[in-house]
Order: sequence, then structure tokens, then C-alpha cells
Amino acid sequence: MKKKILEVIKKSQKIETEHFIFFINKDVLFLKTGFSIARYCANAVKRNRIKRILRKLIRESIKTGDIIIRAKPDCGLLTEKEIEGEWKKVIQQILPNCS
Repeated sequence: MKKKILEVIKKSQKIETEHFIFFINKDVLFLKTGFSIARYCANAVKRNRIKRILRKLIRESIKTGDIIIRAKPDCGLLTEKEIEGEWKKVIQQILPNCS
């Protein structure tokens, strides 16, 4: 599993926002998502909430590809709207003609 994650990180486009780092490889047929949110970012409830929000946003906007998301410290303080705002910035870079 770790080998696959490292392979995705090497071959993917890196997009960094204020609270997250996204590694996105659009050349894959199926949608696969991985998360790396450390304990120092937030407690378990907040980490799972962040993953749930991001999964929903990814499902709504991307149909194929490999996505790995690393959280930076203090991401546990974000609201759902703030996470959506950061995801919209990422989507604008991935799909420039999508609004």
C-alpha cells in the first residue's frame, strides 16, 4: 500500500493550499482517494469530519483519478465552508474551464 501511495505522489500534480496538500493524478480510470491527517492536526472526531467533507466534495466534482490529501496543522479548526473554499481553489487549478 505504501508503495502505491509513493508512486501516486511522484507521478501526480501537487497543489498546496493554506491547510492541505493535494496530490492529484488524473490519468487513472477509477477514483481512489487517500488521506493523511495526523493526530496533532485535530482529535479523531474532527479528523473524520474533515475526511467526510472532502470525500463528499471529491465525489461531486471528480469521477476518475488518484487523489492523496495531506492535512497541515490547524486544519481541525476549519468549518465546512472554509474546506469547500479551499477545494474550489484546487478544482479551478485542475479543471480550469469548470466554475
